[in-house]
Amino acid sequence: MCSLTVCCDRLRCVSKMASSLEIYNQISTDIARGVFQSNEKITEQAMAERFNTSRGPVREALRRLESKSLITLEPNVGARVISFAPGQIANLLEVRTILECQATRNAALHATPDDIAKIQSLLNDHRTTMLGNDNGAYAYQSNNTDFHLAIIRASKNHYIESIMMNELYVQLQICRNQHKQTAGRGEQAYQEHQKIFDAIVDRDADMAELLMKRHLQASHQGILSLLHQAE
Repeated sequence: MCSLTVCCDRLRCVSKMASSLEIYNQISTDIARGVFQSNEKITEQAMAERFNTSRGPVREALRRLESKSLITLEPNVGARVISFAPGQIANLLEVRTILECQATRNAALHATPDDIAKIQSLLNDHRTTMLGNDNGAYAYQSNNTDFHLAIIRASKNHYIESIMMNELYVQLQICRNQHKQTAGRGEQAYQEHQKIFDAIVDRDADMAELLMKRHLQASHQGILSLLHQAE
């Protein structure tokens, strides 16, 4: 049974005819938030009704979602949210580590005072939100409030930012939703984030990169451990 919030998200409609891009963006956000779970079916008819449009724009949006590896489209089956196999998850996390460690190093060297202020504000907000959660976990973070993406933006490497934002971000969110974090990880992750931020502020690129690598290894180990338990 879905929660009231999730049910409302699914039933929410737009008052005007939605474009394929608007439909793509909303479904992509819903997938990242876990409104649609891994392997869950998404029907053209339901989406057309939700967005007050014909099936044409929905079909175009679904094709774009497939091109981003967020759903699969199969004849006589339709669209389903992607479900990652163990090997795919390992490869995805490996690529993430390579890109984010380099981005963190760059951020320590190139972050502006405005970048620093934004990351500090995010950490403050995350702390408040986390304390309000019964399980002490991080809530869903949009691409405007995600600590890791804030660091990537501060790296000033537009190629890394493009790959993470356009190719990997939602896939990583699916991975997180598919394999929930271990209990108590939220507090530990926050402390690790704070140490990474401190190293960036100190302009210590070596330390910032090392701390990010350790942070991602701990996070990924939790995901892979849950994956092995489910086998």
